Amino acid sequence: MGLAAGGDRRRRLRLHLWTLAGVLALRWLLAIPASPQDAAAGLAGDWHQAPWTSAAVLLYIIYSALTFILVTMLALLWARGIRSRWTAIGLRLVAASGVLFGLYLLHKTFFLVAALLFTRPGYDQVSAEYWILLVAVQFLVVGLAMPLVATGIPAAVRLARQRRAYGRLRPLWLALTAHRPDVVMSCHPSWLPKAGVTAWDVLDLRELAFRLYRRVIECWDVIAGLHGHLDADLRAQVLAQARLEHDDDTAQAIAAAVMIRVALDHASRGEVTVPENRRADSPDNFRDLSRYVLWWQRVAQVWGSPTTARLSPQLTA
Repeated sequence: MGLAAGGDRRRRLRLHLWTLAGVLALRWLLAIPASPQDAAAGLAGDWHQAPWTSAAVLLYIIYSALTFILVTMLALLWARGIRSRWTAIGLRLVAASGVLFGLYLLHKTFFLVAALLFTRPGYDQVSAEYWILLVAVQFLVVGLAMPLVATGIPAAVRLARQRRAYGRLRPLWLALTAHRPDVVMSCHPSWLPKAGVTAWDVLDLRELAFRLYRRVIECWDVIAGLHGHLDADLRAQVLAQARLEHDDDTAQAIAAAVMIRVALDHASRGEVTVPENRRADSPDNFRDLSRYVLWWQRVAQVWGSPTTARLSPQLTA
């Protein structure tokens, strides 16, 4: 079935190509006997003085009309069966442009027939057709660009949000991975000198969603290693104080930041872990990875805030 369909498609393409070749060949044959005066009269709209150019224009009208009819029919057919709303709108705009191009050809036919059989209409043909073509081309351009705009704009917005989140996580990520640099999976080229790694990390937008989630996982890996130093009592104490000045989400983030800062300090100095009954659960217990990103952004935003520094115990690092 698929081979048969493919064969039919190839036959249709060959038919269209041969038709186009025949139309172009016939057009050049009509141009051979036409004098310069014939062509000039056609450009001026004096069709009764341009018999060869008139024949060429009729050929152009017939072939173009068939093309626009097929394009309009196919665009409307595809618009009914496609799931994407914006692509369907784009296809309908393409179909509308086909109708306008048909109106342009209809006017050209009317002007040509009137000039040949009766008398030339008393207005400029080119000026009238210019406005029809202008609107038709705008419909066509917008229709063709609609799928790109519909997918490109959301993709650009998503990329901007991912880049902002990636940058916001950087202070927290730097502090955690300084304690455990072994968890970092390098993504920069091997030939890049060490001095250019930071700039590369800031400017490179490739696979940003993967790198963002990987940065979150690297933070989580360090936190998991610090579990023995995460003091639940300290977090509760800081949370109660932070709630006096901030909303609950910010207070929760400040309490987690203070607890992690203290845990990093104690782990770096090799101090003993807190008792089992005082160890805090993981500060993030979400099932959705995107929720982890939002949570760690909150912690990173308050990581170096004055409130976090003020509520943190005296640290050595």
